[in-house]
Amino acid sequence: MLTRKVFPALLVFLSWTGTAHAGGDPFLKERQGRLSHELNMRAMVAGGARVPGLRGVRGPDRPVTAVIELERGADSRAVRARVSAAGGRVLVEIDHLLKVQLPAAALRSVSETPGVALVRSPFKPARKEVVSEGVGTTHAREYGARTGATGAGVTVAVLDGGFAGARDLLDAELPGDTTATDFVLERIDDFGDVHGTACAEIVHDMAPAAKILLAGFEDDVTWAQAVDELVGGGVRIVSHSIGFDNLFPPDGNNYYTQKVDQAAAAGVLFVTAAGNEGQKYFQGPWRDTNGNRFLEFGGRTELLPVGVSAGGSQVVLRWDDGFGTSNHDYDLLIVTADFAANPTLSVDNPAILVAAADLQNGGGTPREIASIESEEDQVLYAVIVHDPATPLNSAQRFWLWSSGGVDPGLAVSSGTLSMPGDARGALTVGAVHFGSGAVEPFSSRGPTQDGRVKPDIAGPDGVATAAYEGGPFFGTSAATPHVAGAAALLLSRNPGMSASALRTALEQATTSQGRTRNNDVGVGAIDLNLAR
Repeated sequence: MLTRKVFPALLVFLSWTGTAHAGGDPFLKERQGRLSHELNMRAMVAGGARVPGLRGVRGPDRPVTAVIELERGADSRAVRARVSAAGGRVLVEIDHLLKVQLPAAALRSVSETPGVALVRSPFKPARKEVVSEGVGTTHAREYGARTGATGAGVTVAVLDGGFAGARDLLDAELPGDTTATDFVLERIDDFGDVHGTACAEIVHDMAPAAKILLAGFEDDVTWAQAVDELVGGGVRIVSHSIGFDNLFPPDGNNYYTQKVDQAAAAGVLFVTAAGNEGQKYFQGPWRDTNGNRFLEFGGRTELLPVGVSAGGSQVVLRWDDGFGTSNHDYDLLIVTADFAANPTLSVDNPAILVAAADLQNGGGTPREIASIESEEDQVLYAVIVHDPATPLNSAQRFWLWSSGGVDPGLAVSSGTLSMPGDARGALTVGAVHFGSGAVEPFSSRGPTQDGRVKPDIAGPDGVATAAYEGGPFFGTSAATPHVAGAAALLLSRNPGMSASALRTALEQATTSQGRTRNNDVGVGAIDLNLAR
C-alpha cells in the first residue's frame, strides 16, 4: 500500500528530442538475441563494452544466476553441456526451465545454443504481507467443540519464501512435530523473513492438531519444483500466501496456474492468496494525442508516479499481444522528475535510472521488467515509449504493476489478481479485516482476464502473531492460512472428502453459504458456525 507515500500532482507531457545513438537504437537492442535486455547489458559489460548511464549493471567478476527457457519440445542436453563447458552449472531443471549459474561472459554463447528460447533473470514472487484474532471471527473453536474436529490426521504444507524464527517457536506457537522440506532445512538459520512462520502459526491456531510441513522456494523455478514435491509427497492441503504479479495474463492459462491445476487434479486443495495488489496497478489503452510516442496515463501525464521502497522495488509492464508473437515494441523507463525537462532517449541521459527494453519484433514477449534499487522510500516515475521500428497498435491495452504502488488517482483495483490466484484449481482467498469485516482496500480483485469471478472466498487479516512480535499481520497472506486451517478442521472430521468436496464445504461455510459470489470476496468470509 502507499499510505506513507505522497504522490505529487503532476500534469506532464513530454517533448521527445530524439535518440542519442545512430540507427535509432537508444537502448542497445541490436545484439539482444535470445537474452533479455537486462542480461544483454550484463553480457556487453562482461565483453568490455562501455554502457554509460545504466544503473545496477554489475561487472564481469560476479557470476550470474539466470533462467533458460527452452523452446517447445527441445532437448536440454545440449544446453546443459554448453553451460558446463562455459564454466557454469545447472542448479535446477523442471519442465521447460533450467535455472543456471554461469559467468556473465558466457551468457551470449549459452543463449545461442539450439533449443534456447530465452535467457532471463529468475522471476521473484511478491509476498502477500501478513496478521490471529481470526480464530475467533471464523469460529474455529466453536466448530471444534461442536464436532470434535482438531485437524488431527491432516498435514498442511505452508509453501513460502521465509521461515525465520520457526525453530524458536516449536512446542509453543508451532507444533513440536513440525517438519520441513530439504530446501527449508538447508536454510533454516539463514532466512531473513518471518512471513512463512507467521502463516504456519495461523494454521496451527486454527487447527491445533494438524501437522505442519514447511516448504520453501526462492523463485519461479524452485517454486515449481516445490509444488511437484508436495504433490508427489501426498500432501492434501497447501497454504500459499505468496504470488507472482503481471508476468502473464491472469486468465488461468499461464505456467503457474497450470501447475496448480495439476495439483488440484491430483487431489490437493491449493489455498492461495488473491494478492495485495488492489492499489498497485495502472490499466489503460494506448493514448498519444500529441504524437510523441510516450503513453499518456489516464490522459493526464506521461510520467506515472510509482512508489519505490528502501531496499528496492520492481515495476512490470505487460500489454495485450500474444506471448511469443509480439511485434509491437514498447520500452519501460524509470526516471526522475528531471526527465520532464530532458526526455532524450539515450543510455547517457542521467534522468533515466532504469531502462527495460527487450526486443519485440514478431517473436517477442509483451512484457518489460524494471528493478530499481533504492536506499530510501521515494517516488519515481514510470514512462512507456513506443519503439518506432515496430508497428503501432492504436487499440493496445497496458497493465503496469509497481510493487511500491502507483498514483492512487490512476490505480485500478479490478483484475489485479496475483498468479496463481487466477487458477481454476486454486481456492483463492481475499482479505477482510477481522474487526470490522470490511474488505481490505489492497485486497486483489477479479475478474480473471477470461471473465471468471475471483477470489473464491475471504479470510480475516490484521491479526497478531508471535513471528511478527505481536504486531498486526495484514494482507491476503494472513487471510489464506485461516482458510487452510479451516480446511484442515473439515478434513479431519471427514477424512474421505475429495479436494473438490472439501472446497465446496468451505464455500458453504461462509456468509453467503455459497449462494452468491463477487469479485471482492467470492462467496464471502469463512465462518465455521455455518459449516454443514
